[in-house]
Amino acid sequence: MPEQTEADKGRFDMSKAVMMSIHPKWIELILQGVKTREVRKRAPLLRQPFKVYFYCTKAEEAWMAGIRGKRESYRMNGKVVGEATCVSITEYNRPFGNAIYGTCLMPKDLYNYAGASDTLSYMALENPITYDKPMELSEFGLSRAPQSWQYVEEATVNVRL
Repeated sequence: MPEQTEADKGRFDMSKAVMMSIHPKWIELILQGVKTREVRKRAPLLRQPFKVYFYCTKAEEAWMAGIRGKRESYRMNGKVVGEATCVSITEYNRPFGNAIYGTCLMPKDLYNYAGASDTLSYMALENPITYDKPMELSEFGLSRAPQSWQYVEEATVNVRL
């Protein structure tokens, strides 16, 4: 039997989750259940299903109203604002064809994002949850935001719903 690589070890470790950096306009669509697939050049090597936490980038100012009848509003930028479950990962090769379904992207956006890459990974997201109050990255053991995504330990997260 071949020796497991570091990547293979994470694939079967269900204590792992992923923190994703996402722009505010896309987070809103994901948490509303409109955007059901997230596109990345490289996908996490985890067995599905796994948890995905959403970090809202500081690209533009964004606010979210309190959920479940609360009157407070919170600034989303630079915070972890929700989560979903990644139920599958599918790779698409050029031409991407009907690969835009569920992404809220136009075909030209996919090609611009892909650049020189011939393959894109699509993460199917289900059961989005918006946190009542955004969380700090430090609550996930992180000192800075991931460039695209990074592994985090699900067990260390104390989610406030």
